[in-house]
Amino acid sequence: MAMLFDVSVTGLESITAMPGSWRDLDFSALLEQLELDDLDDIAGSDLQELVRMALQDRNPEAAVNALFASRLQQLAIPGMRQNMDPTADHD
Repeated sequence: MAMLFDVSVTGLESITAMPGSWRDLDFSALLEQLELDDLDDIAGSDLQELVRMALQDRNPEAAVNALFASRLQQLAIPGMRQNMDPTADHD
């Protein structure tokens, strides 16, 4: 049975930032996950840019895995992260 929908778009917004959703501690944790050292000397205001550059230096799969491991480590057990990994062998 085919489902038909009548959809009207009443507005469209783009969100480029969510203030307060990432703290310096979150950026530091991600940098540690990316195995970057000597973070004690990095100013808090520079952490976001350093994370951005570090993620761009990785292949997409490695960047996603590091991001998931850093942000979801309290919520996602290793099996869940493996299921989210497109490169994992899911036999």
